[in-house]
Amino acid sequence: MAREGLYTGIDLGTSKVVTLIASVRPDGGLLVHGMGEAASDGIQKGRVVDVAAAQASVARSLVEAQRDVGRMANWTYLGVSGSHIVCSNGNSVLHRPGQTLVTREDIVRLMAESQPDIPQGKELLHHIPMDFAVDGFTGVRSPEGLEAETLEVHTHSVTGDIGPLENARNAVEACKLEVRNLVIQSIAAGEAVLSTDEQEVGVVLADIGEGTTDVIIYRGGNPWYSSVIPVGGFQVTRDLAVALGGAPHPVAEKLKIEYGHVMPGTLNPSDEVTIPPFFGKAPGTVPRKNLCEPMHDRAVEMLELVRDKIRLAGLRDLPPGGLVLTGGTAELPGMEDLARRVFHSPVRIGAPRGFPGLPGTLRQPAYSASVGVLLWGIKHQGDRRPRPGAKAGRENGGGFMSRLLHLGRSR
Repeated sequence: MAREGLYTGIDLGTSKVVTLIASVRPDGGLLVHGMGEAASDGIQKGRVVDVAAAQASVARSLVEAQRDVGRMANWTYLGVSGSHIVCSNGNSVLHRPGQTLVTREDIVRLMAESQPDIPQGKELLHHIPMDFAVDGFTGVRSPEGLEAETLEVHTHSVTGDIGPLENARNAVEACKLEVRNLVIQSIAAGEAVLSTDEQEVGVVLADIGEGTTDVIIYRGGNPWYSSVIPVGGFQVTRDLAVALGGAPHPVAEKLKIEYGHVMPGTLNPSDEVTIPPFFGKAPGTVPRKNLCEPMHDRAVEMLELVRDKIRLAGLRDLPPGGLVLTGGTAELPGMEDLARRVFHSPVRIGAPRGFPGLPGTLRQPAYSASVGVLLWGIKHQGDRRPRPGAKAGRENGGGFMSRLLHLGRSR
């Protein structure tokens, strides 16, 4: 759809599949032409476990989005998640005898040499330059045009298991839609939610979805650590269902949305909630405080798992930018205050921001990754990473040249 100036992004989530079709306005804002949303089937904890069911969900989302546009999409960017996704950081040095100007070809060669060895069964999703050093001078964003004998780069790479990634692609491409590239949902959410200043000083983003919590740490303006925790809002609902004596998931989900709060100690002790009948049980009432206690316990556990990831990355404390929570589960009442108590640091709830023209519907934490997939696709429109086993195509570097060209952007 590039010839018409349209971009398509699909967020393949555990609870919903969201398709967005948009163009870029002259002022740099977004004009969303079509949005489609469908309940996810065949997807568990970010992984496609039933391709046919997932395909049907993608098709419903795609049809709804294309109905508003009035034309068919033929390619898309795809947001993915799953606990099989892991990261690594590395570096590479290029010696250039005789001090000459650094060219784009030098940077491409350096990035290619810095690419990590990919184990069998793994696929490289992202290979991002964090910073360059020119003759030992560190912190250089784009060395092109500088004179240097020695050029060094530090990189952040993300890999995932080929099987789950191919299953995700197949579910989309069965709808006659080419997957141009994959983006992990934490990087996508970061595109939509984080300010340039936050990325520069360092910040942790936790995208708490239905099946996974996607964690990413930024330092110096670039991703520095990324990981996926296979726990999300589904576990909160499941715990509530168990506490209610085996309530059906839809009943527990409705109660969670309407009455849920992860800080039950702040609720009025006299507030009561009516529990609807299920499985032959008569309706009843329960103190709202009691209803929310299992939600509090699970939310604390999720936040502690995020803290474990931060420590695993090598940080004892949160970076200066603090913690940004996003995703549908981040919208649970009390989550921001609870996170402040757990981390003793600045916390905010993040939603897509700073993009003129974005509909109000999409300015919610639940759509951060969806909007981010679209934004990432627009930024990296010239990049196409071939499928495993295929010959490398243009800019086979996970978007690193596009990222170089966009360093220093502001919102």
